[in-house]
Amino acid sequence: MAAKKKGIVFRVTGLPASQPDDEVKEALKAAIDDNLAEGEEAKLTFNAAILPSCYDNEKKVALVEFFGGVPEFLSELTANPLDDWQVEMGDTDISFDQHFFGFTQLYAPKPDSTVTADIIAITGLDGHAYGSWRGKGNLGRMWLRDFLCKDMPCCRTMIYGYNSKLLTHKVDTIMDYGQGLLEELKKIRNIEDLRNRPLFFIAHSFGGGGQETWAACQVLLPHAQKVLSYDIEDTEVVLDRATIANDIVWYFFLTAEYAAAEKIVRIAVVDRGKVLREEHIDTLANVVQLGSMLAIQGTYKEAEATLRRALEEFIKVVGEEHLETLYCIRLLGLVLERQGKYEEAEAVQRRALKGMEKMAGKEHIETFSSASGLRLVLGRQGKYEEAEAMLRRAIEGYKKAIGGENLLTLSSIGNLGMVFEGQGKYKEAEAIHRQVLEGKKQSLGEEHLGTLGSMGQLGTALEKQGKDKEAEAMYRQALEGYKNVVGEEHPGALTCVANLALLLLGQGQWEEAEDMGIRAMGMMERVFGRENPGTLTAMNNLAYALKSQDRNEEAISLIETCFQLRERVLGPHHPYTSQSLKFLNQWREESI
Repeated sequence: MAAKKKGIVFRVTGLPASQPDDEVKEALKAAIDDNLAEGEEAKLTFNAAILPSCYDNEKKVALVEFFGGVPEFLSELTANPLDDWQVEMGDTDISFDQHFFGFTQLYAPKPDSTVTADIIAITGLDGHAYGSWRGKGNLGRMWLRDFLCKDMPCCRTMIYGYNSKLLTHKVDTIMDYGQGLLEELKKIRNIEDLRNRPLFFIAHSFGGGGQETWAACQVLLPHAQKVLSYDIEDTEVVLDRATIANDIVWYFFLTAEYAAAEKIVRIAVVDRGKVLREEHIDTLANVVQLGSMLAIQGTYKEAEATLRRALEEFIKVVGEEHLETLYCIRLLGLVLERQGKYEEAEAVQRRALKGMEKMAGKEHIETFSSASGLRLVLGRQGKYEEAEAMLRRAIEGYKKAIGGENLLTLSSIGNLGMVFEGQGKYKEAEAIHRQVLEGKKQSLGEEHLGTLGSMGQLGTALEKQGKDKEAEAMYRQALEGYKNVVGEEHPGALTCVANLALLLLGQGQWEEAEDMGIRAMGMMERVFGRENPGTLTAMNNLAYALKSQDRNEEAISLIETCFQLRERVLGPHHPYTSQSLKFLNQWREESI
């Protein structure tokens, strides 16, 4: 039997309350059948639930879910989701819509019981009143309707829909949305008994994480940042402000505004340290967050010191076999790897994996993440067989726990492709990256950041095989996607620019390679700073482009600067520092 897939839900208003629900449902079914086009009855099915109207006791509402597609007579609502569509049902005109504006009750309270409370669920800006509460699985469960009816059968549970067009409204119209909600509340709580009934709100979605919420977050951001500027003494309010700071940090992290995220997370560290004390687990979690932001910006020494301080306190407070402690250990291992301290990084990552296995078990999702973290440092040391085994273990675990189409699973499969590249198995790597790219296109969309990152990885695998035209096309497609979604100065876009510069260099297109290299270095310096490792990589590559054009003095001067900065930032023994020193010595000898 084929797995059931979620359908499209429409709201029907204007149904008569004078008839029993069964009769109304039969009449509604007949009205729908009468409007189906020829052949649709065989391929379309639907379920209908008859519910009380929030506004009029003499009317009822229906929620109708169609399976197998949308009937032709309602297709206009798919094209124009803000419209209504009227249909005759006997002597009554009823109306179908998909927008769910106003209040819609989701289930009828338990018969012969007193309604104990009103529960109202409100979606975030530009969200759908019904659809945003549905699960992403094939069944599309709407938890407010499917599960809350069992836990709270004596409540009147409603969703509230409103028209918010983010691209055409200013920040101050948020107040208009609030006023509109208050006016609608008056209509559904219009007598004293109703006004005295307890009222609860459920809302989302600032900091939800999906790219589809970023526009809403951008609108709310000035309000959230304003809160951080207040001089507050009340301890509970200070903690609330720290929570808001966390939400802002998460948004800045997702949009790659790492310097801004670092600034905000420092506020959270101070606020929580002031109220909860510096050794409290929530304060330490923010310290780890700070270490993460520092590491992303390439400030590895400060990141390492920050994480070591947090780790020491975590062990004192909750012990080593705690999720927050083990996450801190794993992040410390990553920072050590970035500095070229591979042996120490491997030991730290093995410590994290062993601890996670002991605390959560070998089949826990965090254990798979620790295994994936260990593979990175193993690959850096050429231990590809063990790295591959670690990744395969993580991939199989992810598939069992969260499915093959989840972003974590697909990313781990992509990492396996990178291990193949390290082994020189470029054809296998290409096949893996194509598989991952197709999976991300289907589950995330063409212009999701995860999809664009996989395009870049596929481009690298193609380049390694000498398929320069395909690789160039892939890099340019990814770069164009980044420009459309997050702008040219996103780290992913900068990586594409740098890869393009190297590819052009390999093709002997010296001038364009130089232009691209200057562009990459300039943007990286502007975004991350002159001493960021990514900026220094771009500087190293630009020096190589200059040398390829026999511009020896410029090349030697630039590679010398690069070596000095890498020695200071990464240390004298880091492989990248050694690479720049090798070029410097070689080019000096050649110029004699």
